[in-house]
Amino acid sequence: MTLQLLIHFGQHSSSTAAVTGALVVGLGSVPSIQATAHRLSGHSPRPGALATVVCVVLVGLVLAGPDGVVDRARLVALAFGGAVVGAIDVAQRWLPDVIVLPAYPLTGLSLIAQGTFDTDADALLRAALVSASAFAWYGACCAMGGLGFGDVKLAGLLGLVLGWHGWAAGFVALLAATAFGGIAGMRALAGGGRRVAFGPSLMAAAFVAVLVV
Repeated sequence: MTLQLLIHFGQHSSSTAAVTGALVVGLGSVPSIQATAHRLSGHSPRPGALATVVCVVLVGLVLAGPDGVVDRARLVALAFGGAVVGAIDVAQRWLPDVIVLPAYPLTGLSLIAQGTFDTDADALLRAALVSASAFAWYGACCAMGGLGFGDVKLAGLLGLVLGWHGWAAGFVALLAATAFGGIAGMRALAGGGRRVAFGPSLMAAAFVAVLVV
């Protein structure tokens, strides 16, 4: 019994320290994210809302994210980049290529390097197929006028990461993005019909999928 209590206390202390670290990193990153968003768009996101989003994502990754260090590092980098482009998208309905496009080769190279040592031989192929499928699906939506091409490029990038984690992650993200986008659309209609920023819905859906699948 004593041993079990010690193990439980150690696990609890470790989790508490990890969550505390995630909160410290999240709060500490806010000025840099604000500065980057302002440099790219002239807009500075509200620090309170930005801190809340970043901290929730980081704590979620600590508590329910994948176990691998490389996977978590990739998702943390995606979270920081996503915070910048999401803030810009909300303010200006624009997803900057200067962040999204370089993330493709960086993400791809990290997956290739990890795939060299991974036991899941199909992971790289699955990542490529989910990315292509996401690009095609949202590209069709863009052609019908449902969203912008920046959203298509972001969806393809997120598809790389989601596909690495499994087919189910891609499917859950599609459902979640539809739900989040629908909610955002209804709010936009209620507020006067302004065009919806779909980028934050895509990113939120991706993180939900990674955490729950």
